[in-house]
Amino acid sequence: LKRPPTSWCLRSRSSASHTMSSLVIISPASSSVLPEATCEGGVCSICCQDGVQLLRICGSSNPYASCARGFCRACWENVATTNVERAATYALGLPQVRCPGCYNHISTELWLQLCGSEVRRSFIEVARSLLSVPCCGDVSLLWEEDTADPSALEEEVSRYFDAVAKQRVHTAWLRYSSHQESAEEFLNTLLESMPARDAPQEARRSAAGKAPLSLMELLAPGRLPALISDLERRTSLQLAYRRRFPMIRSPCCGSEICFACKSHGWHDLATCQQLRVEHAGQRAQFCPHCGVPTERNGGCPHMACVCGADWTWMSLSAAIRTGDVELIRKHLEIEGAAAYSNDLDDGETLMSSVVRMSPPDIDLMNLILDKGGNPHEDGLLERAVVYASLAAEHGKIAEARMREDMALLLMSRGSCGRVPKRYRRRCPARLAALLDCRGAWVSGRAADLAEGDHVSLQQKLDRDFAFSTSRLREVVKSTRKREKHLRMKNLMRYERMGKRGGRHKAGESKLEVML
Repeated sequence: LKRPPTSWCLRSRSSASHTMSSLVIISPASSSVLPEATCEGGVCSICCQDGVQLLRICGSSNPYASCARGFCRACWENVATTNVERAATYALGLPQVRCPGCYNHISTELWLQLCGSEVRRSFIEVARSLLSVPCCGDVSLLWEEDTADPSALEEEVSRYFDAVAKQRVHTAWLRYSSHQESAEEFLNTLLESMPARDAPQEARRSAAGKAPLSLMELLAPGRLPALISDLERRTSLQLAYRRRFPMIRSPCCGSEICFACKSHGWHDLATCQQLRVEHAGQRAQFCPHCGVPTERNGGCPHMACVCGADWTWMSLSAAIRTGDVELIRKHLEIEGAAAYSNDLDDGETLMSSVVRMSPPDIDLMNLILDKGGNPHEDGLLERAVVYASLAAEHGKIAEARMREDMALLLMSRGSCGRVPKRYRRRCPARLAALLDCRGAWVSGRAADLAEGDHVSLQQKLDRDFAFSTSRLREVVKSTRKREKHLRMKNLMRYERMGKRGGRHKAGESKLEVML
């Protein structure tokens, strides 16, 4: 196939021998040209229709694809249309068409040529809705127009990078354009490659959800997005940029808007999360990729979002293991302590999990007790005293003091129990004095005896269980033997009642035949 002359648009992967002087890529426009039908008498690998013209567009879109299958134009159009319709249903992500033979990504410029005008319109509407904000109507932040002078624009954009950074961005673009790298990874490369004008100010802006000034200028409408001719790659980059830095100004009137929660006014991330929770419901968690509110009604904690992202549902047990105090409080406010279930099935209760948390949180323990936590659990006070003693022994004064306060809080709420006396010497002073007053210390020998009694009881239970199992097997065996004896007796009675002759003359009984 003949290739058109070199284009300055950002398209697919170019050859390794190509020059690195370009900011991103200057490649032959191979991905924008639909190859002619080949193998006129071939068989479509989808509909199995013989004698149809086949299209092999996978290799032209991705030079590393090795798919040798061909599909008719109608099947290609059906694959692309189905992906667009599915994306338009949820409007949570852009449709990405893959080859049915090798599952490699197909360039948007290619598969759009196979679809009708309605499919193209739906694709553009999905891209617009993903980047829209409610201001003067639904305003879209999508930059849809290509630049009129790509070479001049690319020269202007390349001034943001030095020679080394330009080559790094060029390599990252090659991976991003061929779907080997996500938009977030390409955005990270842009951030790392751009020199910071004022590092403290840029850090403050990033922490507040505002884009650095240099990146804002680079990804402004008519700049770098205008050089990307693939609409899906362009939209994905803009979407990753807006989700990373959600505090924006609307293009219609310049109002301050948060792109994450779509509300007016700039605010911190905690306020943004609270607004989203109020809008979606208390029981919802948000997909980290597209931000859609999700509710779980059962099954495992692995969540597969309709946008294609995979993430893990954070239960109360998982939140305690990760130390996410805000999520723990949210679960307790909604469900209470009685709804706790251990995902790991290791027998650890809610109260013991909070006692084990590092660093300890007294307010969280108070909240759990107020929400129905049981301070009378067996061994809970002993565990709290042990953790406080070990922290004091290792010289962690602040942690020992907090763990001492937690043990005192449990005792004030009615927690009781016996604590091995070997921890008396290392126990913090106030806690040791209160345990002395209550006579909670038990000598090491007494503790060992109690533990020995427990082991003996467990061994006795195991022996009783084994004896019962053996007895049950004997009963089953004797029952089956008795049933067999009765069955044989009935068959012999039937043989005596039968007529003589036939098989009896040959010396063969009916009993032998039946058996």
